[in-house]
Amino acid sequence: MQAQDLGRPEMFIGRFTLSGASTFANGTQELLTNATDWVVSNTGFGDNTTAPIVIGANGISPWGFFANQPGAQFIWAPQYAQGFAYFTASFTIIPAPTTAAGLLGLVALRRKR
Repeated sequence: MQAQDLGRPEMFIGRFTLSGASTFANGTQELLTNATDWVVSNTGFGDNTTAPIVIGANGISPWGFFANQPGAQFIWAPQYAQGFAYFTASFTIIPAPTTAAGLLGLVALRRKR
């Protein structure tokens, strides 16, 4: 997630969900912003990443409370760099059974040729 802040104070907050059998690195299908499950960079995705800093819990001023994101934390990059921060979290996508069957069928067709 690329985030841009146009002036202090900066923050990023969110609640993300996956469906099917896919999971985030925390082993669940829900991911909240926090300093444990995310890394951040000021220069690009996967480039010199570090843990984000926690600015505070959902509900602190000046942003207030986001009802659809209970438990999420306001986070940002440790160093302010031109207002951009690149947040990354890991997840595993497990295709639906019909998709997997289709992919196996394509492999079988390719092997016949």
